[in-house]
Amino acid sequence: QRVDGFVKATGQAVYAMDLEIPGMLHAKVLRSPFPHARLRRIDGAMAAALPGVATVLTRETLDGMNPYYGSAYKDQTVVALDKVRHAGDPVHASLVNEGGLRVPLAAGPILMRHAYELLPFENFVVVLSLTGAQMERLADEIAVTAGEPIAGWTMWLDGNDAAGVLVGGEPVDPDRIYRLATVDYLVNGGGDWSVLWEVEDGAREDLDILIRTAFVEYLNEKGTVTPILDGRIRRVGGGAEGENDR
Repeated sequence: QRVDGFVKATGQAVYAMDLEIPGMLHAKVLRSPFPHARLRRIDGAMAAALPGVATVLTRETLDGMNPYYGSAYKDQTVVALDKVRHAGDPVHASLVNEGGLRVPLAAGPILMRHAYELLPFENFVVVLSLTGAQMERLADEIAVTAGEPIAGWTMWLDGNDAAGVLVGGEPVDPDRIYRLATVDYLVNGGGDWSVLWEVEDGAREDLDILIRTAFVEYLNEKGTVTPILDGRIRRVGGGAEGENDR
């Protein structure tokens, strides 16, 4: 039993966004209006000159700080660095189908031919705006297929049901809108997840970037990648430690 279960279930829990301290600062995020663009220059001088503005945070003001964060795997940036990859950057979670990843990557240098062997299909990135209720349904559909490659969220599989679904380390809010990155094949009727097929046009952003291209750009940015089994998907009960983790 969770020690904070009662206060959360009764709406008495206090979160960071509920706190008010005299003299506290409030932040406003400027989202990118472009689905994919290279950042050539960021000028925050006009914003900084506005009355009441304490500071403007951009990539130029990080002062050597590590810009990456994440609840389980630190692969998200606090602010866009060299590129934005979708309108409204960032995304909360992602999902691809295991069948779209054709071969494993062996240890050692990753060449362009390896990227084509891993991702041979011409699938484009799509960002969907889903309600928390839809995310919960999608997690249940993932449970039916015994789990698939995901990032940004975690879940426990209990038979054909998903339990303990967290997005960014927090319980799913049924009324909140979450942005899910996936591929056009799944949204256009492929795969087994009907939630993705039901999204209306206004909640769908088709990006002009292949998932293979996004993968290559990620490798170029990171330099070295080390795969880890971090338990994003775990099965309830049975088996040795880590045996049912993905």
